[in-house]
Amino acid sequence: MRQANRHRLFKLQHKSAHIRRNFYFRCEQQDTSEPLAKIEEFEKLKSVLLEHTKVPLKAS
Repeated sequence: MRQANRHRLFKLQHKSAHIRRNFYFRCEQQDTSEPLAKIEEFEKLKSVLLEHTKVPLKAS
């Protein structure tokens, strides 16, 4: 079970990294005078990752 949990966390982090990379790339392409809009999927992923890391892994 821990293996599956770890794998899920890894997948979420990987997906988050892709979104973050695209976000920063978009930042560089845009005019920086106005603030960037938040990406809904990225915010959702961040909250899931935070929730996931708050739950301690059970000692086997």
